[in-house]
Amino acid sequence: MVALCTAGWAKYELYVTDGCACGLAQRTPFAILNPFRDHAPDRLAERYLEALRDGSCSRLPQDEFDQASTQAALCELKYPLEHWTLRAIDNQAGGAYVSYQVAYGDPRSDEGNPYGVLLMKRDGHWRIASRDTFY
Repeated sequence: MVALCTAGWAKYELYVTDGCACGLAQRTPFAILNPFRDHAPDRLAERYLEALRDGSCSRLPQDEFDQASTQAALCELKYPLEHWTLRAIDNQAGGAYVSYQVAYGDPRSDEGNPYGVLLMKRDGHWRIASRDTFY
């Protein structure tokens, strides 16, 4: 059985289940993003990833980060990003968590590394608050 479930106002997800009432469902790699959502969080996250890839993160406007110290910490990257694919957007109280699958280094490398960007909305503006990454 395949189900299309809403996961907040920003996205829908496809689930595959064997019909068991146990609540276990396999998550597919497909997410259907709501075209009417607020695109500001994913646009800011995209600018951040592009700046990381290009080595220009420290030149992003400081007001795009939650704090000045946040910018210095978030612009450090152990391995350069090559490319990424948006996987999900989860809305949270006062913020959004944007999830990507990324590839580091060689553009032919596997794009299987998770990378998340937490954005918070303060004073009507989205700001980058933190990131989650695995090397």
